[in-house]
Amino acid sequence: SSRRRHTRLQGDWSSDVCSSDLVIEVLSVVAYKQPIDRTAVETILGQDVASSLRQLVKRRLIARVESDDAAGDGKFITTSRFLELFRLESVDELPVAEDQAL
Repeated sequence: SSRRRHTRLQGDWSSDVCSSDLVIEVLSVVAYKQPIDRTAVETILGQDVASSLRQLVKRRLIARVESDDAAGDGKFITTSRFLELFRLESVDELPVAEDQAL
């Protein structure tokens, strides 16, 4: 749900899959707040994330889905590959940090 708190995703996978801390942060935000558009991710993280989103789409960890809003540029969701990497059945199994909220 969009009200869930998020925690930064961690694991040994990160060096192979994500090239920077920002990419990991972007993936974390998308995972916990999906579906979410680029502008919302940038508002949460306070910086441009277009390049990070492109990297994550290229690595098939997130996918862009069309927005119902005619002016929207699409929203991002996690993929089945993301779930496989984290050994999750669904995003509902993501850990939730008590002390972090975005």
